[in-house]
This record gives sequence, structure tokens and C-alpha cells, in this order.
Amino acid sequence: MHKEKGLYVFNEGYNNLRRDEFLGALGKLDEIYLRPLQMISEGYQYEEMAKSLNIPVGTLKSRIHHGRKKLRKILKGWLN
Repeated sequence: MHKEKGLYVFNEGYNNLRRDEFLGALGKLDEIYLRPLQMISEGYQYEEMAKSLNIPVGTLKSRIHHGRKKLRKILKGWLN
């Protein structure tokens, strides 16, 4: 996955969000979700990330999915 793709997912629908607000929302995520999201935004490939985190690729993809979902929920609560 490309770095631009990862950054796009983080910013999707939240163009008016200040950087400090976004970082605050990230800080509310558990480490098991936060680190994969950070790595994907840095341009890592799934296989590289899974190896670095010592988890199967399927588990990694699940954590990315759930991390994005949790982040959206946090951001939605802040913006409403």
C-alpha cells in the first residue's frame, strides 16, 4: 500500500481537522491499533508490517480495519 493511500485514509472526510486534534484522536487508540496505522501511513507493505510486529498478515489487516473504525468513531464524536 502506498504512503499516499495511508495518509488519504486518515484524512478521509476530515479536511478541516487540525493536526493537534488528529494527533489527540490517535493517542486514544490502543497500541495494537495505533502502530499498524502509523506504519501504513509511513508506506510499509503488509508483509513488512506483519513481520516487524510478529503477527500474521490476516491479524494485521484486522487490526488496521478495526483501528480505522475506532479512529473514525473518535473523530466523529469530536466533530459532532
